[in-house]
Amino acid sequence: LRQAEKDVGRLKLVGLRMEDDDRPARDGALIVDNKVRGYVATMRKSFTTGQAVGMALVESQLAEIGTRLEIFEDECNGVLLRARVVPMPFYDPEGIRMKS
Repeated sequence: LRQAEKDVGRLKLVGLRMEDDDRPARDGALIVDNKVRGYVATMRKSFTTGQAVGMALVESQLAEIGTRLEIFEDECNGVLLRARVVPMPFYDPEGIRMKS
């Protein structure tokens, strides 16, 4: 497992936020440099924050916070959606809401 963790190109689970919060992506391929480099696992619009957020599996070199990704969906007529890698959890990372 330690060796696999260091493998370049290994898929890692990351948080994503859409650049357009009105349009959460459906499951789709993540495109970087015209190549499939990962997949959207799930994405929804958060009722609490109003942001379109979700999780994706991306190649390890794309897992850095702030990395911009393009998402291809079959129903988008060739238009790519854009998202950025963001830290998780998306809401209340210190757990303040749960403690009060």
